[in-house]
Amino acid sequence: MSSRQEPKPSSTTCPENLSSKSLDWINPAPQSWEPGALMRLPLLGFSALLGVLACLIFNITILLTSNGKPQNSWKVQPSVLLAISSAVSTGLLRFALAEGAAITWWNKAINGCTVYDLHRNWSFANSIYDVIKQIRFFNILGLASIASVIVAIDSPLFQRATTVAVRQAQVNVLLSVGIAQQLPFGYTGAMQRHISGDVTRMTPLFQKIVLSHNSGEPMYLNDTGCANGNCSATIQADGLAVECSLEPIPQDYGSLIYGAENGTRKLVLSNYTGTVKDRNSRLQVNRCELHLAKLLYPIKIVDGAIEFSSSLEDLGRSPETIAVIYDMNEQEDITTNGTIGGLYLVANDLLQSKAVGMQINHAWTLETPGMLAQDHLTWADELVSCQDMWKDPTPQVVAELQNLMFRTALSVPNNSSRSLRLLQHGEK
Repeated sequence: MSSRQEPKPSSTTCPENLSSKSLDWINPAPQSWEPGALMRLPLLGFSALLGVLACLIFNITILLTSNGKPQNSWKVQPSVLLAISSAVSTGLLRFALAEGAAITWWNKAINGCTVYDLHRNWSFANSIYDVIKQIRFFNILGLASIASVIVAIDSPLFQRATTVAVRQAQVNVLLSVGIAQQLPFGYTGAMQRHISGDVTRMTPLFQKIVLSHNSGEPMYLNDTGCANGNCSATIQADGLAVECSLEPIPQDYGSLIYGAENGTRKLVLSNYTGTVKDRNSRLQVNRCELHLAKLLYPIKIVDGAIEFSSSLEDLGRSPETIAVIYDMNEQEDITTNGTIGGLYLVANDLLQSKAVGMQINHAWTLETPGMLAQDHLTWADELVSCQDMWKDPTPQVVAELQNLMFRTALSVPNNSSRSLRLLQHGEK
């Protein structure tokens, strides 16, 4: 008995109709082609080329504006800006080449060509080696590829186009220098009136000034307005007006025989012919009067440090270096300190010197305690007496005192001031 199974009815589920929006997402409607050169213009490629042109103009502008300008006037150095601009222009040029290669590839494919031609055009845009290897197929794409590689070397060339050089340039600037034109009363020396009326020691502040002077410490100024170079100027500061008079005094020591003169011992008559000439000499006496004055100091400021641009040997001696001469009588106002008494102590220690000539054991000897006598000795003969010569030490003494006065005036606080009567012409 055979059984036969009836087929069960099957149900088929049909997919729901997709919305028009979903169909558009799966198979978007193609955009219609619009005619016109502007619509088909490769905007990205042209924008990249315009960017390259803008970088070139930027480089030229940097080179022109940086010419002759101080290096510290740029927050970012011109060489750094040129390097950044060159890197950006190289990247934009490579991007423009890639856009042009893509357009060329599609034009070739649409117009009909072999796969080999398509591959060759693609390789030309990515490898200059392929351009050289297949030079017989050279085209405009290969030229653009070579040009993009050559342009890449312009970065070091642009950086070499800007160099830093040191040159002398003169401009007028307003300097701000805090320096005293008058020393305060009793600034340098201290005295003990109950013992003597003379200055006995330096004030502690002036002692520090002298120590820095003796050690040769540089004199610094801050916030002068001369931060971009070296400045030269003539500034007014307290100093000494020097008036000197030179008087030559002849000296005749005669022809002494071994120092025997007016002897009182037993007289022995003898004939003697002198072999030593009369020792005639001339003593130059230079007497100088010093007055407190406002002088014109020639200075230059180098990296904040003050240096003198010319010698101070004639400062205060020639009228053109003196602005004002003050009349100061310390006896009227002094109580316990002296204004320039400390300067006298320093000059007495540093500049006092003498030369002593003696005849000992039938030989001429010369003693020169102090540096001035040794520094200015120009001729000395140990065998012949009275043959020693010195040059005038006055210029060195004046320069040393003016240097110390300038350093002292530089240390005076800005709020220290006083009034002094001015000397009339011809008055002492």
